[in-house]
Amino acid sequence: MKLDYIKITNEKGGVMQGGNQSNFSKNIRRSGCGMIAACDMLLYKQDKKAVSDIEYSKFVNDNSRSFFYRRHFNLIGVAAYRIVKFLRKQGYSFRFVPRRKLKGDTLERLIKETLDSGTPVIVRVGLNGKKLPYKVFYTVNGRVSQGTLSWHYITVTGMENGIMTYSSWGATGEMAVADLQKNLGFMGGIIIPKSTDRSDKI
Repeated sequence: MKLDYIKITNEKGGVMQGGNQSNFSKNIRRSGCGMIAACDMLLYKQDKKAVSDIEYSKFVNDNSRSFFYRRHFNLIGVAAYRIVKFLRKQGYSFRFVPRRKLKGDTLERLIKETLDSGTPVIVRVGLNGKKLPYKVFYTVNGRVSQGTLSWHYITVTGMENGIMTYSSWGATGEMAVADLQKNLGFMGGIIIPKSTDRSDKI
């Protein structure tokens, strides 16, 4: 399963896979990955899967001023509950599932169920000592970047045979669910719709 995630185009024909916090002001560059994930999710749920970079910048900046950075400096990033609250205000019911409730096969199962329902999964990678490796491809310019993730939001857009496809920084990457589970970190977890199967009362 791989979802058709939002695409942001520029005047030169370049395409980003979701937004990139690095293209915005200092505060957003420093701590805006959660806000970008929330804005991208909202566009996706509103079926606006192809927008220009001008439209996208206005959309993000409007929400930055009206909700995310109106009274907050977000020195350590946007809290998961505020992403949930933001989406709820737009009419979409989501919930945050913390790492402690994602043991065994629960993480992979919930990601699969959410993707199968047609919705991406926002993942909050918590403090993990920078132990989660990543490698992403920037479709807008062909550049490849790699390193380690800690205290960062990514959005999972697909999964097959235990390998997730995800979006971050306007780029795409792949990651094993097992690696994510091992290094989800302190305060890590996932943001999924409330309608996702809750048979185990998580």
